[in-house]
Parts: sequence; structure tokens; C-alpha cells
Amino acid sequence: GVGSRMYRTGDLVRWGVSGELEYIGRTDFQVKFRGQRIELGEIESALVADMSVSVSSVAVVSTVTGDQLVGYVVPASGAVVDIAALVDSLGAVLPSYMVPSQIMVLDALPLNASGKLDRKLLPEPVFEVAVFRAPVTAVEEIVASVFA
Repeated sequence: GVGSRMYRTGDLVRWGVSGELEYIGRTDFQVKFRGQRIELGEIESALVADMSVSVSSVAVVSTVTGDQLVGYVVPASGAVVDIAALVDSLGAVLPSYMVPSQIMVLDALPLNASGKLDRKLLPEPVFEVAVFRAPVTAVEEIVASVFA
């Protein structure tokens, strides 16, 4: 038989159930995040490696607390995404600065007219801002004075 060749193109694909390659996205989307050069595709690959995730995208989102990495995932058919377990599995294969601070589960990724991911249409995550609570106990007073 004739051998088939695989070329490094920057496309992220996976083998579908039918044995055909399914296009997922690009792996060469490099960004600078907190002083580190990171490939968003590397994080996306780690997300889709989880059996509960069908497709994923990762974006750097500007928030009041600074830039945050956000993972967007679409569950595999019939699967439920356990976000805590997903974050744990990402932490096992990625450096901590590449683990998204938030993962959002979507019904589908937003696509443009040509069927490619439209990053501008990814929903804005809601980051909870910690509310100040005054120290109550003597120990809390001591800790607060140390950090003041």
C-alpha cells in the first residue's frame, strides 16, 4: 500500500469516530501572557485530551484584575464536563501559568461565515471580585497588621 505522510501545518485535528480527521483549529496562536510566551493551541490540545471535551478554545481576556487565561469547552456528546477535574488534569500536564483561571462550558464555539472560530464572539467571563471583610478575631487582626 501507499504510505501516508503527516505534515506539521499548525492545524489541530483529531481522529473522528468514522476514521476521518476532524479539523479542530490552529495550534500556532502564540501570545505573551504574564511575561511568558505561550501557545494557546497547546492548552487547547490539553483540554480536548479530556474525554468529556469535544472542542475547545483558549483566550486571553482583559479584566479589572489584569489579563486572565480563559478556556472555553464544548462537552463531548452525552458527556458532562467536571471543571475541577479538568483543571486538575491540566495542572498535571501544563505549567501552572498555562492553566486557565476560568473554564466556561458552551453549547458550541461561535463560528464565522467560513466555519472558523470567531474569537470576538466568545462570551466574556465573569470574575468575582473579592469583597473586603474586616478582621474579626485577634488572629485575623495580627495577620492583617502583618500584611498592612
